[in-house]
Amino acid sequence: MQSGLVGFGRAAELLSRERVASKQTVAAVREPLTRAATQPPRSCAAPTLLSSPPPSSC
Repeated sequence: MQSGLVGFGRAAELLSRERVASKQTVAAVREPLTRAATQPPRSCAAPTLLSSPPPSSC
């Protein structure tokens, strides 16, 4: 019976680590999206880092 409890303890530890990793992943994705959503829109005069043409509304 003891080995079964050790197995459950190990499984609980692995699930806990997986949950922490998932939360870290969500935070890593959510942070830049939140930052982008809360920044004011860029004007057309702002330099762009991408090599795409400016939007047609400029």
